[in-house]
Amino acid sequence: MGLRARRPRRRRGPRRPGGGLLLAGTGASIAANKVPGVRAALCVDAYTADGARKWNDANVLALSLRLTSDVVLEEILDAWLAGRPSTDGADVANVAHLDDI
Repeated sequence: MGLRARRPRRRRGPRRPGGGLLLAGTGASIAANKVPGVRAALCVDAYTADGARKWNDANVLALSLRLTSDVVLEEILDAWLAGRPSTDGADVANVAHLDDI
């Protein structure tokens, strides 16, 4: 079963944090990160999902359907949706650096 990537529609207005979900894993996160403004993170547990939102202001979540159980998926989604970007100066500078490269 293959998943086809579609070019995202251009949105007007403010960007929603955590506004995307990919279910194809590493390849999808690599492809998503080529889209300007996207910071996709492949998360395998709640800790990485929280950290991706907190320290990298990730706005697209990528998951491995093959390796993620229903219980872990629920934990990841809860952490992702509850996560907020850090306001610590070093973390903000890191996200700005990511935007620049």
